[in-house]
Amino acid sequence: MTHPNVCRVYDVGEVGPSTGSGQGQHYIAMEYVDGEDLASLLRRIGRLPKDKAVQIARQLCAGLSAATKKGSCTGI
Repeated sequence: MTHPNVCRVYDVGEVGPSTGSGQGQHYIAMEYVDGEDLASLLRRIGRLPKDKAVQIARQLCAGLSAATKKGSCTGI
């Protein structure tokens, strides 16, 4: 799917023991998105101003809504 608030996921899986024991290392291969992540932003400025928090929440909800409508969020 393509949406400004959703990164592309190219592959998910597990590497490691091939015994089917589930003891391997899980991975997600996804699109690189340039910019600052939320954790870094919070460390840098502390508590978000209300307008910035609302902006981020709206972007998150828009992306989640689009993914849900596309059927990409099954199992969440």
